[in-house]
Amino acid sequence: MRVNVKGVIIPQDYKRVYDWYDMESTTPRDIADALAAANGQPIEVYINSGGGYVHAGADIYTALSEYPGEVNIKIIYAASAASVIAMAGHSMISPVGQMMIHNVYSSADGDYRALHRAGDRLDIACDALANAYMRKTGKTRDEIRAMMDEETWVDAHRAVELGLVDEVMGGDLVAADVPGLLPESVVQKTLAMFRDQNAAALAQAKTDYENLIKKGVV
Repeated sequence: MRVNVKGVIIPQDYKRVYDWYDMESTTPRDIADALAAANGQPIEVYINSGGGYVHAGADIYTALSEYPGEVNIKIIYAASAASVIAMAGHSMISPVGQMMIHNVYSSADGDYRALHRAGDRLDIACDALANAYMRKTGKTRDEIRAMMDEETWVDAHRAVELGLVDEVMGGDLVAADVPGLLPESVVQKTLAMFRDQNAAALAQAKTDYENLIKKGVV
């Protein structure tokens, strides 16, 4: 059975927003539903994603790691949170595939204590993700964290050399661009409109977003 991890990786609560804007996305529930349908049978997980929200990616990684059946991962493009998901089983990468690993991103405000706490939380989150790369590659934490610090991009053969991927696949799969994350303000505004069931406001929100695209803001 084929399981797709495509587009941006988002929490389930954001799914309606991305669907509204016709943007491809994957949520932990999408994967949970696919695994339930597979019912222990072998699965092929196709990844073509630039990543997204770290907790959603960790949720998907864990679900695939715990799946009782055989998990074969086929990578076209796996960056950021998607590269974590790629660590969850035996993996192959397209000859034209790419991978990227980096540190967790976030934002914070407040006094120096709040910013220090935010930095500590980011460090812990990076260590948590490093566990997945360490488990797959056999590399040390220091080695993996150094790669994350450098925002490491690799092609198919380098990914295999580093142990991030098991082998290069044959075939004619072609890497594709992945849409980026929606601005958080757009997501929250649209969610509020969904709650209000305001069709006119939803239409305006979509127009506003399209105008932002035309202006090159997003």
